[in-house]
Amino acid sequence: MVTDPLRWSPGSFYRRPEWRWLRAEYLLATGRRRDRRIDDAWVSHARAAIQNRGGAASRAATVRAAHEIWAGDPAVKGELEARLLTDEPLDRVAVRLALPAALVEAYAAVFFAVRPMRAATDWLLTHAVGYSPLRGFTGPQPAAAWKLAALAGGPVLLDVVIAATTGRPMPDGLLTASGQQRAYKEARIRLLAEIWVASMAAVTDEDFAGVVRDRRRLRDLDAHNDGRAATQTPKAAAVEAFLAALPETTRSARRGGATSHSRSIPPARPGRAGRAGDPGRLDHGRLDDEIDAGLVAGPDPSGDPAPHTGTDRAAREVNPGRPARDQPRRLAG
Repeated sequence: MVTDPLRWSPGSFYRRPEWRWLRAEYLLATGRRRDRRIDDAWVSHARAAIQNRGGAASRAATVRAAHEIWAGDPAVKGELEARLLTDEPLDRVAVRLALPAALVEAYAAVFFAVRPMRAATDWLLTHAVGYSPLRGFTGPQPAAAWKLAALAGGPVLLDVVIAATTGRPMPDGLLTASGQQRAYKEARIRLLAEIWVASMAAVTDEDFAGVVRDRRRLRDLDAHNDGRAATQTPKAAAVEAFLAALPETTRSARRGGATSHSRSIPPARPGRAGRAGDPGRLDHGRLDDEIDAGLVAGPDPSGDPAPHTGTDRAAREVNPGRPARDQPRRLAG
């Protein structure tokens, strides 16, 4: 199959991060010669890799090894691409992922050529991250969230979001408190990161209800640490009550076959990569053990009780009136 020229043409908005690989496939499929206005040495290396030419120490062999990552484990591929969206040097990225520096260089040139495009924010969001302000994430999770964190906040924010979504330790130097306060702050940062990702990835009624449950957990955590009852603004409580009730309201309407709701309640949409129906999407109910250990005893928030209140401070820090996708830099208070 001949690759669409828009996917590798210079200046095209539809040019893909792996444009050099696509261009090499195009040259081989059509029998065309290299065009010096388009094709650089990496296109030649990619073409040799496809033809299985070059010895074990050649650039073509390195490109073939990079292709294995590109077509392999989504977690390794996702983290490598997320780190390439930061300004960390390539050798530092290689050390973080325990990969050969030459392989990271080849991957960045042939399969994820994003660093020369730092000023093209719309292109990066659409083709490198896999995110649309109207449709949310269009790429698989959690890699798409990692990439957005990398683009929005650099290596530190990326480390925080990776830690929150994988259970890894928080980055060194992020937490300066000790003892109980350190455990509280780490649990709070992890939960804020999970809410940030889940809010932007939410598609179904259950997804939005899950975000509400996590926000209630956050208020409970703050109230337990502050030693005072949680409070919440009436507007925020009303929004949460609406979102929390969506799953049961929709199920009841469908069970009853109510025609009055047939236009207002859309049918369930088929899953897309990283969204509803994708077995790899984030589990909003998963919380870290340290969060559960810090919560006050009381009704299980997962049962969607009537909205209780969260501290004024928490209401300010997690702004319910503004979608999380509009504030990608705000995680920790």
